[in-house]
Amino acid sequence: MAVNNPSDQLKKRERLQDSIVWGAVLSGLMRVGQIGVSLLLVRLLSPEIYGQFGVLSAILTFFYILSMQRFMEFSFHQSDADTDLGAQLGFGLVLHFGLFFLINLVSISLLFSEQYSVLTPYLSVASFGILINIPRIFHSVLLQRELKWRRIRFLHLVSFVFSSIVAIGFAFAGFGLWALVVHALLVPVPFVLDGIKRLSKTEPRRFDGAFLPTLRFGLIRSATGAVGASQGLLESSLLSFLVGFASFGIFGRAIGLAQLLIGSLTQPLVSILYPVLAGESTNADTRRYIVGLLLRVSFWIGVPMMLLVIMFPATLVTLAFGEGWLGVVSLLPLAGILVLAQAVRQILAMILTSQMMTRLVLLQEFFILIATVGALAVMRDDLPLYIGSIASVSWCVNAWMLMVILKLELIDVKDLFRMMSGVVLGAMVAVAGRWLFGLLILDAEFSSSSQVIIAVWVLFSMLVSVRLVDAAALGRLVVYLPGATMLRTLLRY
Repeated sequence: MAVNNPSDQLKKRERLQDSIVWGAVLSGLMRVGQIGVSLLLVRLLSPEIYGQFGVLSAILTFFYILSMQRFMEFSFHQSDADTDLGAQLGFGLVLHFGLFFLINLVSISLLFSEQYSVLTPYLSVASFGILINIPRIFHSVLLQRELKWRRIRFLHLVSFVFSSIVAIGFAFAGFGLWALVVHALLVPVPFVLDGIKRLSKTEPRRFDGAFLPTLRFGLIRSATGAVGASQGLLESSLLSFLVGFASFGIFGRAIGLAQLLIGSLTQPLVSILYPVLAGESTNADTRRYIVGLLLRVSFWIGVPMMLLVIMFPATLVTLAFGEGWLGVVSLLPLAGILVLAQAVRQILAMILTSQMMTRLVLLQEFFILIATVGALAVMRDDLPLYIGSIASVSWCVNAWMLMVILKLELIDVKDLFRMMSGVVLGAMVAVAGRWLFGLLILDAEFSSSSQVIIAVWVLFSMLVSVRLVDAAALGRLVVYLPGATMLRTLLRY
């Protein structure tokens, strides 16, 4: 077969790596844009509004997890001849209208709660998003199946710009929580408009016995997602009840800022690589290469950003949210550790899912849910202790999943050791440099220029350490970065 030809495999690997790098670049640009939008919105909206939206998001996320997305992703494991798009669309229509009905039942039930009744009209309007997402999911999954990453990146960019402009306009006009609700509703619109032609050519039909493998796969994936979403729903409902909407809004902004700085890279990586890893034509060497690349990119970028979050929380919060959100400062360092753990866990879970180990992924989600229940029962309104506990559990789960991946020979032990040695060395040098710099200037409060110098040092430390310990992997990645020739010269390749 052509896919087994070494030349074809090399070209496939180069296209894949190019998609990953430029996906990461676009993710970085969008991250900067998201921070800019946050700079405006947090100055226009109160912590209480963000707390209310946190509860709304948890409810909606729970139902979105049960959407047709998980079922359609089974097509990544199928050939074109075996993929029945009509049955997929028919099943999606039935499922989403059912979810729309259930969300509105929840919305009505909130009227019986004094604290949460205020959310009823917002949840009812937001429920229309489950219908708007039918064509969005159908089109976007097929674009992933076709590996059309440039088009996907363009649509994501248009979606972000369009929804953000409208949300900022609503916030300026004084619509409060409606600004965030409308923002979420508009995100799928560019995908819907781009996919209308494809959707019009697909006739939905009833699904039959041939749909059972898809149904079985989707149910396990949905159950896994539902357990994870239940953890978020439980966390948001209990924390908002224990500490109030305002304090929960501060908690949400700490997690949100950490995700912007650390965790937003993982989603484009997962969407790009899952269809490739799931493909039957991907050989063992390519799988190991992809797994190594996934983990490297997440750690090479995530660890230095986590260190900066830990070192300068006050500066980051002030820049992003302003003086009115200083309550976030004490939570941000722990949130950074938690978010990096969650980002790595998402990648490890995707790797295992691509190998059809869905039950094991479901098991780890149950473990996180149980840990959340225990932490909330014991720590109640102690937010720092709660975040630290969940972060510790998440890293333990990551270690367990990594051991499974090693056992499956999806990554080589020596390769993993090189990767982790470079990351650990870079972190140690970065922390040591920050400590020595503090001793030299004899100042408890770093100036803006000092913080910039330390930030550059942290990034430089990681780069040099990786160059020394994991040179071959870095060299393969540098080729696809902008200014590759200059970078190779600077790094002495």
